[in-house]
This record gives sequence, C-alpha cells and structure tokens, in this order.
Amino acid sequence: MNTSQKIRFLLVFLATCVVPASANNPPQPDGMLSLLLIFPVVLIGMRLADARPEPHTKWRPVLIGLLMALAFIISAAGDEIGAFGLLAFLIYGIVRGVQILKRGKPWKSWAIGTVVIAWVLFACVDYVVSVASSGPSRVAVNESQTVHRLRELSTAETEFAKRYPANSGSEPVYATMAELQKEGLLAFSLEDGQVRNGYRFGEIVEPSKRQILIYALPIPAPPSRYQWLWLLPGASLFHGFQSKGDNEGTGVRSFAVDETGVIHWAVRPVGTPVTREEALNWEPL
Repeated sequence: MNTSQKIRFLLVFLATCVVPASANNPPQPDGMLSLLLIFPVVLIGMRLADARPEPHTKWRPVLIGLLMALAFIISAAGDEIGAFGLLAFLIYGIVRGVQILKRGKPWKSWAIGTVVIAWVLFACVDYVVSVASSGPSRVAVNESQTVHRLRELSTAETEFAKRYPANSGSEPVYATMAELQKEGLLAFSLEDGQVRNGYRFGEIVEPSKRQILIYALPIPAPPSRYQWLWLLPGASLFHGFQSKGDNEGTGVRSFAVDETGVIHWAVRPVGTPVTREEALNWEPL
C-alpha cells in the first residue's frame, strides 16, 4: 500500500466512523478543528525549529498515525468517552512540544516550542468547552435545576401557609414569590418574570390567595445568523465568555407547580400565556 492509498484509506475510515460516533453528544465543530490543527502546528513547529526526530522504525509513524486517528474518532463521540481521545491529543502535543524545546536550535526552540505547547493547551480547552456547550447535556442540566427550584418554591409555600393561616375557614393562604423572599423562606432571589437558567418564571395568584400556580417556561435562543463562526478555532471559548447565561434559552419542557406540590410538565408553544387550567392538565412529573 503506497502513501496515496494509505491516505485514502484513512479518509474513508474517518468518514465511516465519525458519523456514528458523533451521534452520542458531539462537540462543536471548532473543538474538533482545534484538535486537528495540533498536527500541522507540530509539524510546522518542528520544521521551523529544525528539530529532527529520533531515528525510528518505518512502522512507528504508521502506528502513531493509526492511534491518533482512533483518538480523533473517540474525541468526536464527546461526553465522557471523548476524554480518552483528548488525553491522547494532549500527550502527543506536549511530547512534540518538549522535543522541539530539546532538539531545536537554541535561538528558535524556546519560542517555537512554547507556541506549540500553548496551542495544544488552547486546543484541548476549546474542545472541552465545545462539548460542554453542546445542546443535550445543557438542556438536561437547566431542566433539572428548574425543577429543583420549583420544589423549593413549593416547600416555601407550604411553610408560609403554616405561618399565616386563613382568618376564616380551614384553607391556607399562599404567597407570591416576592412575599416568600421577604419572609426569608427562599435561599435564592426570584421574582415574577425573572429568567433563571434559560427559564422565565411566572405566577398566577388567586385574589384570595387560596390557590397559586408557579410556572417556568423555556426561552429558546434566537437562531444565529453566523453559524459559520463555529468552524473557527476558539469559537466555543468566545461564545462562553460572551454568553449572558440566564438569558440564553436551553430548555425544552415547561414546568408548573400548584399548592398541592405536584409538578407538571409539557412541551408547548413558546410565548403563549399559561393558564391554571392548562398547567394542571400537563403530565405530572
């Protein structure tokens, strides 16, 4: 098998394996591109620093190439399994950077070797952030945090009803979120219409305060007009620094809890008003 055939085989191998691997929870494109650019950065760095590699058998480059191709496929899977591929890229890049520092010309090796190692670290961090910023895992985290916050609100409502029972009758009196906060029953700050973790919280309070409904609706992020930016190395890092966090929509399901403490959920049209009758017909969690 000549060099051209080896390259074609490697390309076909990557094309047939990366697609199913990416079905797990793939990183953003910039994360994978940053990892791939480690190879040209290392090769160019070694050439510029005149760092000659150690003599080795003809099979060693082929073996390293196959191992790095496997690391690329594993990295494309994302999630926890991608960490193994990332570790291989990190070791490869750091080892090559150290070789440049040791074998390169003195007046070049330190500058070029430092740049190579810095790029390797940058690429690994960009990959990690690109995995963390991908959709499914973030949606799950935000939904979980929203449900947890609703449970705390329900517990606070129960405590408020015990403190301030109704003047007449046996039905308890419930409070708005602002009143719960004023009474010190909440460990967090939350008001009607406020956004937390991609969800906008609201409340429906009966005039007599014998019934209350607190709901949380996901706010979808507006479609980006610059999707091509994800093809640039470091896009995930830039997006992470520029992100407004709570103002970004990352949820799918809507949630609501009433005075009974039962949390209901539904996937519904975004932006439409919530009514008590609608929310109580949602699926119980």
